[in-house]
Amino acid sequence: MPVLPDPKHEAFAQCLAKGMTSDKAYQEAGYKPNRGNATRLKANENVQARVKELLEVTASKALDDSVFDAKTMFRDLLGDIEDAKKAGDFKAAADLRKFFIRCFGYEDSPTLTQEHVKGTKIPDTKPREGEEAPERDTSQVMQFADALKKFKRRA
Repeated sequence: MPVLPDPKHEAFAQCLAKGMTSDKAYQEAGYKPNRGNATRLKANENVQARVKELLEVTASKALDDSVFDAKTMFRDLLGDIEDAKKAGDFKAAADLRKFFIRCFGYEDSPTLTQEHVKGTKIPDTKPREGEEAPERDTSQVMQFADALKKFKRRA
């Protein structure tokens, strides 16, 4: 719905959308105080539609302002870390890496798992009832240990 043709009606609708009472909005729009007329104008279909539109626009703007793309932000942060390394500013790179780790909640967790480092779980090696225990694949454990050492050196 476009702006209401009557400027006082438009001002009234905008005041209502801001959360004012109908009496206060009626006076702010330039009318003499009259509770009955304020209630009647508030019930006007065009005014109600305009208030609804104004509230939707406000809600949409608030949502757009509050939403951010975490994936893009973290990608940019990783780029900043690489730029700092290339520039030789290793302290800044280390600080950014610590911040990155803190963002994922790993700062207070001293134990990193295979799932954290490689994104895969170590398969369960417990035999089911009636089955023999499978042979352990130590290569996966060794890869995890190497990744953990590299991670500790970086942090």
